[in-house]
Amino acid sequence: MRLALDLSLSGLPVVLNGGGAPYDPIAALGANLLCWWDADHANLITQAGGFVSSWVDRLTGFALTAAGAMQPQYLATAFNGRPSVVFDGVDDVLTGSGLPPGVPSGSNPVRMFVLIDQQALATDTTQNPRLAFAYGGNVANSRRLQRLANSGVNRGEASQGNGTSGVSALNRDVDLTDRHVMQAIIAADSVSVIVDNAPVVTAAVVPATNTDRTRIGGSTASPTSSNYWLGGVAAVLICAFNTPQVQLDGLHAWLMSRR
Repeated sequence: MRLALDLSLSGLPVVLNGGGAPYDPIAALGANLLCWWDADHANLITQAGGFVSSWVDRLTGFALTAAGAMQPQYLATAFNGRPSVVFDGVDDVLTGSGLPPGVPSGSNPVRMFVLIDQQALATDTTQNPRLAFAYGGNVANSRRLQRLANSGVNRGEASQGNGTSGVSALNRDVDLTDRHVMQAIIAADSVSVIVDNAPVVTAAVVPATNTDRTRIGGSTASPTSSNYWLGGVAAVLICAFNTPQVQLDGLHAWLMSRR
């Protein structure tokens, strides 16, 4: 069920489309947009004293929740002067049981986007990788967008399980420190990653994806998460694999404009 919650565009940047209106992913992508968590829409974030207990997907109403020490912070100006949900890299994570309605699992293809502010030092390998967004089960049967400390540099990586192990596509062109856009492309026979405007990097894999849980800020490996994100997450979007390229280009340009 698509609820299309909170259709107001207040607070969004003005990125003009062909009709001269502010860019709106719901209008621009239509049924190709499956999920969208966005810190710009504070009415869908439940917080007390800045600590977030729930972040709701605008399309399906699927809530990711946290309690106690696991609660990240909502900060109104942390992302280049705009809102962000900020994770401490220790135990902050938002979790939903299962997957949002309509999100592909198993071997079905999908695209995932994150708009992030990565603050782990390149020398920090205490939790490596650190996950911005993931859904599924353990590394062998989940889909993940993450930061990897690689040869002393922060890198962006997409991971897809094959049922036995995780297979990753690693971008080696962009230092993932600070604000970036990451995209994971899960196809029938591969996983790919795009960071900002860098070339696509692809690794061969036949996907196997469970439906255990969905998380922003940590792994989906068990009821207790790990590999915690350090920094901000401003938006997470899940799109249909066959979204037309012109729509993907528009979404990418809009996310890049928010960095």
